[in-house]
Amino acid sequence: MRGEDNARRYCLFIDFENIRYSMLNIQRREPDPQELIAVARRYGTVMVARAYADWSRQPEPFKGSLTAAMIDRVDCPAKQLTVSALVRFTIPPVTHLQGARFSRC
Repeated sequence: MRGEDNARRYCLFIDFENIRYSMLNIQRREPDPQELIAVARRYGTVMVARAYADWSRQPEPFKGSLTAAMIDRVDCPAKQLTVSALVRFTIPPVTHLQGARFSRC
């Protein structure tokens, strides 16, 4: 660190949707952004803190509480699958096997 203090510096990247739903399912409570940043600070200085989620699907109060905790929100919109995309995923493509020859190894 070129002569600077030896304090550890970290970046905190939060998969907010997974953290939120895990906490709701296991602890039956919403995550507290102040608590998340406090836990991270136990290990050193948090230089960058970002929370990734599809923010159009998250409750509005989190937007302000993340800002108050100095955590930047990064919007990652969920991809919406169309009906035709779902059909392609559920029906395995076997037409390429017609006429194929199989041999033992």
